[in-house]
Amino acid sequence: MKYSILLCSLFLFGCASSQSPVFQSNDVMALRKVAAEQYPQKLAVESELLIQKVGEQFGAYYLNTELDHRDPRNISIDIPVKLVAEFKQLHQVTLEEYYTGKRVRVIGELEQAMICFHRGGCELNRYYYQTHIQVTSLAQIQLMQ
Repeated sequence: MKYSILLCSLFLFGCASSQSPVFQSNDVMALRKVAAEQYPQKLAVESELLIQKVGEQFGAYYLNTELDHRDPRNISIDIPVKLVAEFKQLHQVTLEEYYTGKRVRVIGELEQAMICFHRGGCELNRYYYQTHIQVTSLAQIQLMQ
């Protein structure tokens, strides 16, 4: 019994200490820099950001820190399709009404995403990069006062 408790303790300690640290910054340029340095890897991140515009594409929503999502200074918080219905049921307002003009604290995975250009449904051999924070739960995005 003594050894099983010791082994469980060592196992739990090992699991807790093996988690990678979370990069914390509220500076958009610092987030962009670390995303570029980590590319193509993702990085756990926690940040407070001002949402200026909400965009939508194919049912997924993006909380953007700039008015133009193509602005190199923009950070997009990705809200996948499966969370949109959950959000609407929970809050009874649109994502635009809820988030636009407000500061949020987000915990997610930071990445530099390659965005390909298309013409007539065909992918061109041209692309640019955007900085995204991916979330898998609405609890990862909190409104700040």
